[in-house]
Amino acid sequence: MKVLVGAPISDLHEYCLDEFIQRIKSLTYGNYSILLIDNSKSKELYNKLKDIIPIKRIKYIKEARKRVTTAHNLLRKHVLENNYDYLLNLDQDTIPPKNVIETLLKHNKKFISGLYFGHHTIETGENRIMPFAWIFTEKKGFWGKVRYLTDEEVFKPQLLKIAFAGAGCLLIHKDILNKIKFRYDPKIEAWDDRWIAYDAYKEGFEVFLDNTVKCKHLYLNRPFSYKDFKEQGEY
Repeated sequence: MKVLVGAPISDLHEYCLDEFIQRIKSLTYGNYSILLIDNSKSKELYNKLKDIIPIKRIKYIKEARKRVTTAHNLLRKHVLENNYDYLLNLDQDTIPPKNVIETLLKHNKKFISGLYFGHHTIETGENRIMPFAWIFTEKKGFWGKVRYLTDEEVFKPQLLKIAFAGAGCLLIHKDILNKIKFRYDPKIEAWDDRWIAYDAYKEGFEVFLDNTVKCKHLYLNRPFSYKDFKEQGEY
């Protein structure tokens, strides 16, 4: 299987860029290529990287979700136009295991995620470290009510059918990408990772997670806040 490893990147995450690039260059799978999509405000990061790693640049877009969705759709287009079988979409602050591709491919699923964690404000109002993956508690049509993974679902090695996961480590087959574009709804807080899972279910596909693929998430040193984006009308 031919795999494109892709990620939207920007200078907002430059603090973790060296570790990210080092990792994606050292993946152990034998048939993959890399493409990064720079959505920074200036060309400085692009000029720094263009001679050391495959990278394209898109025009800066004020709204963060629109920037990322545009970058994801450029990766989608590259997969479809260059005869890749899968897109491994990563976030710039998510560091996957070196064997991430072959581990996810062995399940022969068309939409499968790795696992990573971050702080979430849960229903009780408490801010806790939780997985970026959700499971249906009630499914209606293509969607329904969801919950976080339980401790057993996180720590007992297994393949899980899930509702959706964060975009930090998603392996998506070309059959899905051929039918579905990345999108989001400005009126709803969700990003395009939730919408592509919704649309995949709508097209008859399912979403899985291999909980043995645990990624490092370098989010604690972010020099920005998504709350600020919302307050400044840049979300």
